[in-house]
Amino acid sequence: MIMTVSTTNNLKFFILMWMAWGFALKAWSANWIELQGSENPAVETIRLYGFVQPTWISSASGELPVGPFAGKKPVFNSVGPDFKSSSGFQLMRARLGARGWVHGAKGRANFNLLTEWGDNAITSSHHGPIVVDASLTLHRDSGWKIRIGQFKYPGSEEGMLPIFKHPFISYTNVTSQLLLERFFDEVGATAGSENAANGPIGAFRDQGIEVFYNFERMRKKHTAAIMVGNGNGIGRGDNNNDKDLYLFWASEGNRGEDAKWKWSLWSQWGHRSLSQTHYERRRSGVGVFLEKDRWLTGWEWIWGRGVIFDGTDGGARPGESDGVGGVASNNVLPEEEAQGGYLSIGYSIEQNWRGFFRYDIYERGLLLDSNFKRFQTLALSLEHLYSQNVRLVLNYEFRKAEAPRLANTHAANRILSEMKDRLSLQSVVYF
Repeated sequence: MIMTVSTTNNLKFFILMWMAWGFALKAWSANWIELQGSENPAVETIRLYGFVQPTWISSASGELPVGPFAGKKPVFNSVGPDFKSSSGFQLMRARLGARGWVHGAKGRANFNLLTEWGDNAITSSHHGPIVVDASLTLHRDSGWKIRIGQFKYPGSEEGMLPIFKHPFISYTNVTSQLLLERFFDEVGATAGSENAANGPIGAFRDQGIEVFYNFERMRKKHTAAIMVGNGNGIGRGDNNNDKDLYLFWASEGNRGEDAKWKWSLWSQWGHRSLSQTHYERRRSGVGVFLEKDRWLTGWEWIWGRGVIFDGTDGGARPGESDGVGGVASNNVLPEEEAQGGYLSIGYSIEQNWRGFFRYDIYERGLLLDSNFKRFQTLALSLEHLYSQNVRLVLNYEFRKAEAPRLANTHAANRILSEMKDRLSLQSVVYF
């Protein structure tokens, strides 16, 4: 794991904050590896399920103050997946699936199929619906399970948490930039090319085989998982001869009748092909999650090494012209390091209302001063549980970005100072 002076200071902050709440709290997460791909033995029929997330997002657009794209709109104040506007309505997600036991193999084999129909970075490259989950889980008498196909890989809690359960509309900076993988052919900065993603965003999924085991020891529940995957996202096969390896461990338990806790530790290793060269990609993280009475809290810290997404040229929207033949490109740092984490605290105000506070920090490009950027966001969320399957979520994000190893007057800091706050409203309908 990567450990720097900056890392140590940030970890101290997160640990102290967690300790301040930990004596009164206990875990708000669950065994997502088991729940998202396995079936309850009591289930008798194949079930249809899904959810929709109509969303409105708004941010002041601003203009890039310097650089070859001065006067253009910044990408970080724009709404994906096309980044053409700084505000608007969209059907962010619309997913429909089916799951159940394989006919004639109840208790031994179940399947999960999920499709995406919304307007997002999964469907934008296909201009239509795409399969996001398609897995078969085999149940062994020994308690081990084997999952084959395309599914969520074991890793970060924020990535494994079902998206319709998220109390925040946007992911944290560290999860969005370091884990929510985009796939490119080049490292970027190629004249005349935006270096567009060559397929759907990874959506925390891979194609491969996973072996996992749930067991109890000393009144605690544990989950161990190992997976081998293509490392090339969803909807396609491997693009090189290298496979990704995923390792995961989690433990959870109770302390009293209403206090729950969970901690997890995970790592991923693989390679990516960029500009016809193979580069290492490593990710690892640790998290602690607690729940007691009306309180919920979660804490994660994540490290990355090798291939690191590095935004766009001059902060411009991908494909933006500079007027003299240049085009803003998506960029990748092929041999760098990054780190970040978040602290989330929630409270159930009444039976149907919940409020959340989340602070997250992400430091990108740790090895070179010219690459180093720091992103910080304080997000506030108000959630109304309209009914058992309908939620309304209102978010406000105070956002800040800087290049602290460079002078305040440097072009990078002048560009990043244009990052604006963001307001979001979303309805979540699950069935």
